[in-house]
Amino acid sequence: MFLRRTALLALLILAAFALGTEQVSSAQAAPQATEGKPTPERLAALEANPRRVSRASLAQQRPVLRNRHTWIMSGLYVGTFGSFIGFSAAFPLLIAKTFPGVSAVSYAFLGPLVGSLSRPLGGALADRYGGARVTAAVFAGQAACIPWVIGSVHAHNWPSYLAAFLTMFVITGLGNGSTFRMIPAIFRRTSDDPARHAAAALGIAGAVGALGGFLIPVSLGISSPHGTAAFDPRSLDAPFYGFLAVYVACLALTWFCYLRRGVFALTPQFARP
Repeated sequence: MFLRRTALLALLILAAFALGTEQVSSAQAAPQATEGKPTPERLAALEANPRRVSRASLAQQRPVLRNRHTWIMSGLYVGTFGSFIGFSAAFPLLIAKTFPGVSAVSYAFLGPLVGSLSRPLGGALADRYGGARVTAAVFAGQAACIPWVIGSVHAHNWPSYLAAFLTMFVITGLGNGSTFRMIPAIFRRTSDDPARHAAAALGIAGAVGALGGFLIPVSLGISSPHGTAAFDPRSLDAPFYGFLAVYVACLALTWFCYLRRGVFALTPQFARP
């Protein structure tokens, strides 16, 4: 019970921090999504009030809600950011259940730490190689980590299990950065008010993406209702295979919407900042 409450508290703290970060970052990212170089007047106004560009009425945000890219990117953000906060919340409980002899407190912080550190690198890679390419590689990497995690559980190999999860956290951090960089670039090419619409879309994606922080711990908890004492680690196979299916679907969605050839909006350059 203590571990469940601790995991829930960690989830709430991470979600609140993440959503606050998304709001500030959206305001900072919005000027970069405009056509051409920002004017001195815009920069002065932004410096005076950095949150100004992210404030908009519901009527002004309707075009964003009707834009299919808002919801496509929100879904992809569930796979990256949602995985990060979801596994951050569930990791202590997973360690305690799967490897009872290991101190969860000694290792649980490592996952969120390496994931947070890798996020700026994801943005830099997106700037260099294109957000869609990096995001597709991220989902492929996340999918590859799932069999590694399952195999480590079956072999009861703690070092391999820890390495698999830390790799997963690093990859989700890269995905947080790459998907976040895609949104301003997308609205720069699809919106008549890219600064305001990109800021609104970033906020929506951040809110939707946080659902992963709820869905992952819940799915893992439902799969093991009897507590640690009578727990069979193999009972976690089903939800992990479900996560694998989600990552493959996100990879396919990224390719279909942003990497296919033949249509301007679907070329790799479309998702470049």
